[in-house]
Amino acid sequence: MKNLSFRIADDVAHRVSDRVRRWRAESDSERYRRIIEEWVRLQDHPGIRFVDGPAGRRAALVGGPDVWEIIDTARAYEFDTAAILEAYPWLSAERLDIATRYFNSFPDEIDALIGDNRDVAEELAHELDLVVRERTSSEPRPRGRRSDS
Repeated sequence: MKNLSFRIADDVAHRVSDRVRRWRAESDSERYRRIIEEWVRLQDHPGIRFVDGPAGRRAALVGGPDVWEIIDTARAYEFDTAAILEAYPWLSAERLDIATRYFNSFPDEIDALIGDNRDVAEELAHELDLVVRERTSSEPRPRGRRSDS
């Protein structure tokens, strides 16, 4: 990794700090490295933007959705463009291509997000199943409606 040293104006440094405060970066150096890396990725992949959220910072199409969501769906259709576009008419061939090109450049990043999402979904399904079982076993069974006559 190349080591660089540079100076920036105080007002720019404050604006950067305000924008990247939520990032899970350990140092200013790490934050600036990420900013530069994202800028390069944006130049290499027009139509991509980066968004923050509960899952952390991730690549998304301009206007959404996240790249990992499109790739997860594309895999379900074995990357059959016609089938994907038929099932998801809001998605254009161009936007599918943008997401696929980004994935081809950063497969580990996208695969990790897909895996994280599946882990969370499995965890929630398990917790929901436990809640449903608990409620069904502890709730009294409903009785037939009594008539007042």
